[in-house]
Amino acid sequence: MRAAGEIYFIGEKDLRTKEVTRYFKVGIVRENPDNADRDSTQRLLEHQTGNPRELYIESVVKTDQVELVETLLHKKFATLGVRGEWMLLDQEQLEQVKIAAKELAKEALEITINLVEAEDLSSQPS
Repeated sequence: MRAAGEIYFIGEKDLRTKEVTRYFKVGIVRENPDNADRDSTQRLLEHQTGNPRELYIESVVKTDQVELVETLLHKKFATLGVRGEWMLLDQEQLEQVKIAAKELAKEALEITINLVEAEDLSSQPS
C-alpha cells in the first residue's frame, strides 16, 4: 500500500547567538487528502511551539513510501539517535543521513513501481 509524504530534517538555532546546534529531528508528514495543507512547514510550526530554540527546515525528501523510508532511516542511524526522532549529528553525519534518505526513497519508488506492475499482471489472464 502506498503511503506518500515527506521526510523532513528540522534543525535548531540558539535564539540569542543564532548558532546552529547539532540536534536534528527526522520525521514524516503523510499526504492526506483530508488535510492537504499539511506539509513539513506546518510540522515545523507545530514543533516550534514546544521548543525554546528557533527551528528551521534543513531538508525535505519526498517519497511514495514515507513510513517505510523513515523506519529504515531511523534503524540505520539508531546509534545517532538521542530521543524519539531527534538525532545528534555533525555536518558530515547530517549529509550521510540525507543521502541515505534520498537513496531509500529511490529504492522505495522502484519497489512501488514493481508492486503496481505485479498487481496489474495478476489481474490479467495467463
